[in-house]
Amino acid sequence: MSRSRPHLLIVGNGMAGNRLLTQLQSLAPENFRITVIGQEKAAAYNRILLTPWLNGEISTEELRLQNSDWYARQEITLHLGDAALAIDVAHKTLRCESGKEFSWDLLVLATGSHALIPPVPGYNLKGVMCLRTRDDAALLRQRCTDNDGASGIAVVGGGVLGLEAACALHAMGLPVTIIHRDAWLMNRQLDQEAGEQLADTIRARGIKVHTGVNCTKFIADKNSPGLLAGIELVPLDATGADVSPQQLNCHTAVLAIGIKPEITLAKTAGLNCERAIVVDNWMRTSVENIFALGECCQINQEMFGLVAPVYQQADVLASLLADGKWQRAMPARLQYQPKTLATRLKVAGLDVYSVGLIPEQSSRSLIWRDSTQGHYRRLWLKDNQIAAAVALGDIDGLREYAGLIDQQQPCTDPVSLLLGGGAAA
Repeated sequence: MSRSRPHLLIVGNGMAGNRLLTQLQSLAPENFRITVIGQEKAAAYNRILLTPWLNGEISTEELRLQNSDWYARQEITLHLGDAALAIDVAHKTLRCESGKEFSWDLLVLATGSHALIPPVPGYNLKGVMCLRTRDDAALLRQRCTDNDGASGIAVVGGGVLGLEAACALHAMGLPVTIIHRDAWLMNRQLDQEAGEQLADTIRARGIKVHTGVNCTKFIADKNSPGLLAGIELVPLDATGADVSPQQLNCHTAVLAIGIKPEITLAKTAGLNCERAIVVDNWMRTSVENIFALGECCQINQEMFGLVAPVYQQADVLASLLADGKWQRAMPARLQYQPKTLATRLKVAGLDVYSVGLIPEQSSRSLIWRDSTQGHYRRLWLKDNQIAAAVALGDIDGLREYAGLIDQQQPCTDPVSLLLGGGAAA
């Protein structure tokens, strides 16, 4: 390739970075020399599929986002297993942990996020782990095999990731307990009735569920002090100094309590960072010719943990770069536009659906239940418009909800809408 082409350096080889690469290869395959730096040794893979890979439902080949020779065929230089350490903005260079340096004309930060670790005693015991990377999943699978599931596994966190991990581990024949700090499961996506019904379904499958409890300590093994032996739990509504903590015995605790954007590299380089790297609607940071996308960035205070907005960001940035309009005086027409996204997943055989923000204050809502089938739907209305909806079991006919929320159309027949029919004026 010609050395006169601008050198595009991408830090991060996850789903965000990979989407950017594939879009650029489609839009402008000859415009840049491209180098990708990845902290993990593995090339890009589908992080969403880690739990089915963990329990053997899919193969390593199915987990990959690209064939092993794809990068070479696209003439993309891969530098893996070496974390980016420091950016020199003035000289347009980047140094990795190994000491290797890269120069760049354009720099994209797709550094993602890392798992939140609760600041409680014992968090560094062997057996307390996260499930964010393929290495994490491989280590968890090995621990489950080595320990034969004898004393069980605790999943700390009853959100989407925690429930998926718990079900995957249960499918491997392991005794699993879910520990959730809030009063009901998936409390960010579901109302209380739906969350409690979901917990009942999970318990019926043989998974234990504890809600409304706080993990206050990871307990070390008396015979091997560096190993995890259990978790100390205290009910959140407990009062008084005489409350006795409960102890849950387990050899492994999988932490799934949230993520934190990885902004260390950007912050030390002097980029504008708040909770994440601040970018505009074209993914441009506060420093000329440096961009950010994915879980490490924020746009107008919005942060990201789902793949759909991340892919939209990658598409916007690819269009910007392909058109050669990355300078601030030349914004591209295509820009990031926030959209309402629905959460759809299957937990313990039960279809779960959630869209919109459930109003905190009392507002009009409609509920439909089929107790025989275990189905539940609830629709919230605000100013005669749909604000949010949740459903368990039967989720057919709900795909239009996200669009109706974005369009803010009046809802003329909420009953028909609740039951899966069109109802916008």
